[in-house]
Amino acid sequence: METATLQGHSEQTIEEPTKRVWAVVEDSSLLAEWVPAVERVSEHANREGPGSVRRCEVSVGGRRGYIVERCIESVPGMRLRHAVDDDSLGFTKMFRDYTFSLELESQGENSTLVRCETFYEPRGIVPRLMNALLMRRRFRGVREKLLRGLKDLVERGPVNSPAAWR
Repeated sequence: METATLQGHSEQTIEEPTKRVWAVVEDSSLLAEWVPAVERVSEHANREGPGSVRRCEVSVGGRRGYIVERCIESVPGMRLRHAVDDDSLGFTKMFRDYTFSLELESQGENSTLVRCETFYEPRGIVPRLMNALLMRRRFRGVREKLLRGLKDLVERGPVNSPAAWR
């Protein structure tokens, strides 16, 4: 996979230790609790790591489908990067080398800055136009909702209370 162009980034400060934020980020079973588009994760590894794959059942813009993501980088406690390998909503048809990352940076004992970045290359003239006029803005909204969801979940604790949170 080539390195695609950074198309956008968003940040969120979470008033919890980085270790606690990482416990949520690396646990794909919790995705539906903090990523608004994810209805459920039908396949996933116990913890994210290079090569692990997850299949998310999603609802985007009123359309239901799936997205298959593969972890391509993991720096425990600091960074996860995923590639979108397949989807039923057309993202992989519009964009090549579509990846996204979450990066955690400790801001002291009880605060973490989380950065979310999206990378991809539009496939052709029409996707390039759509990206300039619409998709970058939509992806920014997705990143911002995702980060707010992560903040809310980490600061209140997950609904299904995995052992790491007890």
